[in-house]
Amino acid sequence: LYLASTRPEAFTQDTAELLDLLANQTAELIYVLRQTMSQERQRLELMVRSLPDGVIMIDDRDQVFVINPAARALLHLPEEGPVSTAYLRDHLGFYPFDLIRGWPGEQQVVKEEIKLFDRVAHSMVSRVVQEGRTIGVAIVLRDLTEEKRLEEKKEEFISIVSHELRTPLTSIGGAIDLLLNGFAGPNTAKQERYL
Repeated sequence: LYLASTRPEAFTQDTAELLDLLANQTAELIYVLRQTMSQERQRLELMVRSLPDGVIMIDDRDQVFVINPAARALLHLPEEGPVSTAYLRDHLGFYPFDLIRGWPGEQQVVKEEIKLFDRVAHSMVSRVVQEGRTIGVAIVLRDLTEEKRLEEKKEEFISIVSHELRTPLTSIGGAIDLLLNGFAGPNTAKQERYL
C-alpha cells in the first residue's frame, strides 16, 4: 500500500497507525482466502481422483487440464505425466472440440458407446462454459464392460431357457390340439374344460 499527499505533513501518526492496521488486516484476509481456496481445490481434486468414472477436461488452449486415475486406466496411460490431445483423439476415436463445434446452446451433451482397447465405455462430452464463452470440454467415461458381459449372459440364458421350454410346450400344445379336435375320441364336458 502506498499513501501520498502533495501537502507536507498531511498525515498524522494516527493515519500511519490506521494504514498499518488496514494493511495487516488486508494481508490476513488475503492469506485466509488463499488458504480457503487451496483447501477447496484440494477437496475438488480428491473428489475427481476418487470417482470410479474417467474424467477428462481439455481447456481452450487444447491442453489436458484434468485427467483422473480412472480415465488413465481406461486409456492405458501411466499414472502420472502429461497427456496429449492427439493421444486422446487416437484412442477415443473423436476429438472433443470437434463434437461441440457449432452447438448453439450451452447444455448439449454428446453420448455414445466407444471401444477402448478391450473395454466398452459410455462417453459423455459436454462443453464447459464461463460467462457465455467456451473454456473447455469435459469428457466422462463410464466402463460398461462388466454390464455388457452380464447382459450377454442374461440374453444367452433367456435364449436357452426359451428353447428348452419351447420344445416340450410345442409337444404338449400339439397333443392338446389333437384331443380338443376329437382325434382321440369324443371328450366329456369336464375333459373339454380341462383341456
